[in-house]
Formats: sequence, C-alpha cells, structure tokens
Amino acid sequence: IQGCFSGYINNANAIIAASVPVEKSGKAMGTLATGNVVGTLLGPLLGGVLAGVFGYRASFFVTAAMMFVTFLLTLFCVHEAFTPVTKAKMVPTKQIFTQMPYPRLIWGLFITTMVIQAANMSITSFISLLVASMVKNPSQVAFVSGVVSSLPGIVTLIASPILGALSDRVGAEKVLLVGLIMAVICFIPMSMIHNIWQLGILRALLGISDAALLPAIQALMTRYVPKAGFGRIFSYNQSFQAMGSVGGPMLGSVVASLFNYRAVFLMTAILEGVNVLVLWPGTRDVWRHHQKKATV
Repeated sequence: IQGCFSGYINNANAIIAASVPVEKSGKAMGTLATGNVVGTLLGPLLGGVLAGVFGYRASFFVTAAMMFVTFLLTLFCVHEAFTPVTKAKMVPTKQIFTQMPYPRLIWGLFITTMVIQAANMSITSFISLLVASMVKNPSQVAFVSGVVSSLPGIVTLIASPILGALSDRVGAEKVLLVGLIMAVICFIPMSMIHNIWQLGILRALLGISDAALLPAIQALMTRYVPKAGFGRIFSYNQSFQAMGSVGGPMLGSVVASLFNYRAVFLMTAILEGVNVLVLWPGTRDVWRHHQKKATV
C-alpha cells in the first residue's frame, strides 16, 4: 500500500522540469538529486537511532510526522499554474513519444536509470560479508559496512550540483556518457580488490559517476520530452528505477552464489558497458541534429 503512494518524487521531478528554464535544468535536477541522496543517507541512520532508543514502532510515528510536514510544505509553498485536462483532450502516451525529437534517447534513458539503480543495489545483499572477509576486527564490520555503503552517496551529495551545472554548459548527453564510462572503469578494478581501502576509494569514485548520471538523465528528459507528457514520462522513469532496485540485489545474489563476491563487480561493469552501447544510438541522434544545425 505504501508503494502505491510513492509517486511524490517523479511528480517533484516533473514540476521542477516544467518550472525551470531549459538552460538551467541540469543544475536544478542536480540539486533535486542532492536532496534525494541526503534523504537516502540520513533515513537509515535516523531509523536505526530511533529503533535503538525508542523501539522499532517509534520510527513509523516519526516518519508519519515528517511526511505530514512534507505535505504542509507542498500545500503552502509549491505553486503551479495548473489547468485540468479532460480525458477526451489528454494526449495519448503513444502520441507523446511520436512528438519527441529523440524517442530512442528517452528509451535509452529509461534503461540507464534501471541499470544505474541495479548497479548501486547489486552489492546490498552481501556487502557485510564482503567487508567481513577483509576486516580483521569482527566488531568493526557493521560500522565499516555502513561507511562503504554510504561513500557513493556522500560524494554524489557534493558533486551532483557541480556536475549538473557542467551539463548545462557542455551538454547533458556528453556528461551522461562520460559518467557511464567512468562507472565501468570503477567496477572493473573492484573485482580485483584485496583490502577495504581499495574498495572504499573505488566506491567514492563511483559516487562521482552517479553525480554525473542522475542530473544528466533528468536534464535530458526535461529538454526533449513535451511538457504535456512530463508527469507520465517521469513516472515511467521512476518505474524503471524501481525495477533496478528489485533486480540489482537479486542479480548480485545469484552471481555471488554461482561464483564469488568480486564477480558481482565484473558483472556490473559488463552491464554498464552494455548500457553505453544501448544509449549510444540515442545520443548519436542528438549530436547529428546539432551538427546539421551548426552546418546550416
């Protein structure tokens, strides 16, 4: 039931996309991604503290209170010029795709969102076991696992607005491809790590890749999706992200059980590499169009 009411984020993406000038969309989406990352980092920490001090049920009451505050902030502080559209006048989703200048790019972005989430979640099922195999003191496993898990998010928190602004200057599609290639470069050596410091450094570098990818995807959707389809297209993107959240840990567990923990990183690198090939036709369409305009 909770999942049925989890449409806030994609609607937040849609309303920001509709409100921000296109030339500043990268920075705006980078800032939004930063807020999302902060919540992802602080939520488990706050829940763990509350559960330890007051019991498990207390975290639900605090979460309910925070969601009520979010509701009030949205009700009184978020404004939009909204005109209801009747069902008869609503543009069909299929027609929205025909109105897009680069539909292959948008489908590529959906897949990229799923792959990014699957890559980030692929080690969640065994991160503590992997850390335990490299940490000598068993009492430090929980703490070190938490640090290693949160490192990409901390780096993404710092770098997202910076790389979002960069995508506004050099082009979001270029930042996106470089971010994917950097992810491949990070995951390959992860399959050969021998100590916790190597894992931590590579996970931190992965955070820079995530910081490049997340705002770039949102900025490209903002730029090339018709405004009439913002809500639905961003919702589809959120659904692909949810598929990555489900598929990533499952795939990681299967690969780890068949081979070993380090093989999961190699599998993820291959997945990210295939993603580059999937995304390439869409980005090529954009570059060819820009070259034609420059020639004219």
